[in-house]
Amino acid sequence: MNIRGFETKRLVVRPLRSDDRATCVRTARDSVLPRLQRDGDLLTLSQLDADLFRTMIRRRAKWAASDQLYLISAFLREDGSFIGDTMLFDVFRDQYPRAEIGTVIASPFHGLGIGTELIAGTLAWGWNELGLEEIKGFIEDGNAHSTVACLRSGFSLTTSRPISRCFQGELRWGWPIVARRPQ
Repeated sequence: MNIRGFETKRLVVRPLRSDDRATCVRTARDSVLPRLQRDGDLLTLSQLDADLFRTMIRRRAKWAASDQLYLISAFLREDGSFIGDTMLFDVFRDQYPRAEIGTVIASPFHGLGIGTELIAGTLAWGWNELGLEEIKGFIEDGNAHSTVACLRSGFSLTTSRPISRCFQGELRWGWPIVARRPQ
């Protein structure tokens, strides 16, 4: 399937391309590198560039061949800055088409309302482009920014208290959420 992506008022959301390297590295410099260095991992920007960007492109090419995961990258319309990714994964296309959402926004772009815009755009993209009827998610307990963005975008909480979930071999507590295609 050819993934086109979507646009919002402030964002262009589309597949990552090899010519996005500079903006991705700039975001890594502002977001990832200071955290890695603070934690004692003294990677240089050139190592981040060489390792992370090649891995990003390789993973996306592999995922693009599957109908189980759609991952696209978000850029500011204003200056082309890479701000993060949004994805729909575990896509089921049976009688009731559904998927799960995941969104990651680089720390320099937190608190600007971009998350709400990106999540709402991802929902619309899932309804319109992929024909989904339901999109689920899981917000880690204590992630207030994501909770607000998801609720403003049209998600509802499905439980009255956090539940545990195994994610990449690690037990995490969080809030299951759901959004259904508007009628």
